[in-house]
Amino acid sequence: FKITFDAGDTLAIDAVTAEDNVTFGKAVSTDVILSDGSDTAVVLWDSSEGELVFADAAELVIGAGQDLVITSDGTLVNMTMPATTSGVVLVPYAAATVAALHIDGATNDWDGADNVGMLHLSNNAALIHAGSSLLYVDSSAAPINSAAATCATFADTGTNVVTDPAYAVAIESTANHGLNIVTAAGTDIANLVLSGAAAQTGALIEVVGDTGAGWDGQSGMGCVYISHKSALAHALASALLIDIGTGTAIDAALGYALRIDDDSVVAAANNSYAAVIDSVANHGLQIITQSTTKAGLTMTGKANATVSNVVIDGSSGPFIGAEDVGMLHLTNATTELAHVDASLLRVESSMRPKASAMGYLARFEGEGTARAGAAAVAITAKDSTEVGLNITAGQFVVAGTSTMTGAVTCAAGVQSAAVARAATLAGDGTGVIGDGESWITATASDADAIITLPTPTPGNIVYIFTDATGCELRSSAPATVAINGGAAASAEAALGASTLNRAFCTSATTW
Repeated sequence: FKITFDAGDTLAIDAVTAEDNVTFGKAVSTDVILSDGSDTAVVLWDSSEGELVFADAAELVIGAGQDLVITSDGTLVNMTMPATTSGVVLVPYAAATVAALHIDGATNDWDGADNVGMLHLSNNAALIHAGSSLLYVDSSAAPINSAAATCATFADTGTNVVTDPAYAVAIESTANHGLNIVTAAGTDIANLVLSGAAAQTGALIEVVGDTGAGWDGQSGMGCVYISHKSALAHALASALLIDIGTGTAIDAALGYALRIDDDSVVAAANNSYAAVIDSVANHGLQIITQSTTKAGLTMTGKANATVSNVVIDGSSGPFIGAEDVGMLHLTNATTELAHVDASLLRVESSMRPKASAMGYLARFEGEGTARAGAAAVAITAKDSTEVGLNITAGQFVVAGTSTMTGAVTCAAGVQSAAVARAATLAGDGTGVIGDGESWITATASDADAIITLPTPTPGNIVYIFTDATGCELRSSAPATVAINGGAAASAEAALGASTLNRAFCTSATTW
């Protein structure tokens, strides 16, 4: 049917007196006014402005099983709200199990565009409250046990993009931190938990610093930065804990708890390090191995390497040491070694050394200023029942002068090396017997040629065997060091041909 009214006419439909009035043409630019007869409970439809106006609080009720469909070619809903009142409040039914707000992009195959979301929150003005944000999810209810999420869930079941990875959630910030997760103090729950899929081979968390121009960092900053300023309250607490659990590592696993892989190129002159532990007041590193058959630390050098596997740098500090403290300190004070061949330090090599190699297993070299009485290596056994040094095979060579302050027992005798000396007319050059030389084979082209004794050291004994020519014997200082009581500028003693002569040094001035 059709009802036509002139301007100013009124059609009143009363189910009950003074209620449910429908008025047409009541005011200019107003097409429909729904009123209960008061000035507040009014609903206006203004076609000229395209507005449906509720003058007071109102409810839009849709019947059971019905849908409210809004179809538009432009902006669907535009709401302008007061400063202190919510624009839209959705109140689900009690015990509801469906979404209070469902944005369906699948029905019409929503494509989106760059920097556009199905739900788009935009704000260009600065937020003036510390706790304000464009999206705020507040949940104070107690979750069920093992709840997957209590405030927000992002479920991405799309196809994985391998060559150019896509992300389910991206946070892009120009000048601020990207994400801040704050958990109530005193709780034993984690701020962030990353759970991998079964048989997953990709990283649970990946920090990429090489995209774009590349992350440069600054002094005291890392691509992953873990900061903690207060004292840890538990002995086993740490800023970073990697717990593998009780799983079994594969054979020859290389870093199943932690691996630092450095493929960067560094100039040979640079002293750069892949990992640094910088501790001001505490020990730098402790490795505790629970296994009785596994090494606490293994250093593997590169093939054909010409640098040390381990360098302990005491010059940068520098290290000055303390009583009974070494730069490398091996200690075992409470446990008796259970095997005869066990030791605190073992150097083992099956390689073939170069000829005349000087210390291919161990080498101690002092290059500092010499100090009288200082020992480069000191071995202190518990008492006289222990052996300080045991050489089970090979030769024992001492190039310098040796001093034995204790008794010396030789089971197979002491063999002095034979040294050849050629007498000279001046007793110099090849005719001089060196300090510490004991058995001399002397040759001479003239019976007047001279062999010179070493610097006198009381107790020293020198054996001299001459050839068929014989020679003369002088001290290192004939005028002051006497031979058989005679001291003069040219004092000497004749050594007969093919004779064995023995010279005893009885004092600093006599042979």
